[in-house]
Amino acid sequence: QTTGSATIEVVPTKIRLTVTMQAEADEAKKAIKLLQTHKEKVRESLAELKADEKSIHFTNTKLEQNDGFP
Repeated sequence: QTTGSATIEVVPTKIRLTVTMQAEADEAKKAIKLLQTHKEKVRESLAELKADEKSIHFTNTKLEQNDGFP
């Protein structure tokens, strides 16, 4: 029987990132269009950082009314 310990140091090669994006406008269609434009810019920026484009995902868009009521 043997015992011992070892330390293995590994340099990270990947990172998982979650970002919340928001767009506001006076009409829902405008807000959705602004959000879509922002998503495209984010996708381009991540690609410039050498992110695997297949790994970039966006969840479904949620619409909320900001009128002070829950």
